Amino acid sequence: MQASWNTIIVGASFYGCGRAAAEADSLVLDPCCQVGSDFVFSFDSGTDWETPPAHPWATEFLHGLRAHEVLKGERLQVGRLAPAFAKWCLEHHLRGLLLSRILERDGQRLTALTPNGVQTFTAETIIDAHPVPTGPKRLTALASQPPGTARTGACGPFTISPGPSPDESFVRLDLPADTTWPEARSAMHQAWLGRPPELGEWRLALIASRFAQTRFPNPVLALDAGLRRVML
Repeated sequence: MQASWNTIIVGASFYGCGRAAAEADSLVLDPCCQVGSDFVFSFDSGTDWETPPAHPWATEFLHGLRAHEVLKGERLQVGRLAPAFAKWCLEHHLRGLLLSRILERDGQRLTALTPNGVQTFTAETIIDAHPVPTGPKRLTALASQPPGTARTGACGPFTISPGPSPDESFVRLDLPADTTWPEARSAMHQAWLGRPPELGEWRLALIASRFAQTRFPNPVLALDAGLRRVML
């Protein structure tokens, strides 16, 4: 892979991949194994789906999500979002290295540990596209519930939104901004043990592997912002 680029995007978030698609001769670097992990691995099912994106490529992605029922109304199949976005990135010829961790930055030069070993890249512009934390940290879990007990909105310390299926829901817990990851997981488990009676028959299935981003309401609008080169 070439060593010199016009633009290097650090972070294969939805915003970052959109920004890379908008730039000529760009490279995306990310330590994760998945593009769009800011929504996928945080179980962030998104809100504000009625707001249309402005860029035609983001509109195209949204239409694809609905056409393939990755998005049905307000219900996002987060697991199916990952391959759908990977396909979009391939179709738009994004060039990137996943599983690549930045070791050092010196001006316009980056040294990274990549699947091909330690590599050095230079670029005229380097953009950090990692999600910008604002406000409280958000940890989300997937819960299953018996038929007829589904609910949305606030419930005790949690905020509940529709899950991938009618028998599943996403349960979000907001935490102070300085909460560490071990503290957050412990807080989720403690809050679940003391959950309101309305959730008594619910079962916690999975906890997200990262905090949710708070910059964009859904992945399509994050992608749209990157494509339109909105500054973070």
